Amino acid sequence: MIQLGKLFTKLAKTISLNSNFHIEFHIINFWAQFYKLGLFFIFKLIEKDKMMSKIRKNQKQKFQKEKIRWMIPLSRKNFTIFGIGLFLLIIGFYLMTIPPWDSVYALVISPLILILAYFVIFPLGILKKK
Repeated sequence: MIQLGKLFTKLAKTISLNSNFHIEFHIINFWAQFYKLGLFFIFKLIEKDKMMSKIRKNQKQKFQKEKIRWMIPLSRKNFTIFGIGLFLLIIGFYLMTIPPWDSVYALVISPLILILAYFVIFPLGILKKK
C-alpha cells in the first residue's frame, strides 16, 4: 500500500518534468500525500485497536480474578448450621404460642431454645471455618 503512494509521487514528478502542467502536478502530489496520510492514520488506528484489545483482555482477567476472590466464605456446613438455627427458632416461637400463656413451655423451655438459637447456633454458623 505504501508502494502506491510512492507511485503517485513518481507519477507527479514525471508529469511536471514532461510538461508545464504544474496544476496537475500539485493535484496529484496532494492526492499522494493525502493517501500516505490516510495510510498513516489507518495503521495508527490498527495499532490503537490492538492495544485496546490487550487492555480489555487484561481488564477481563482482572475482573475474573476479583470475581473468584469475592466468593462467599461460607460452606455447606455453615448453611446446615443456619438451617438448624432456623428450625430451633420456629420450634421456640411455636412453643411460646401454646396455651396457656403461663405454662412451662411458654415461660421456660421456649426462651431457652430461642437463646440457644440466637446466641449459640447462629454465631456458630457464622464463625465456623471450613
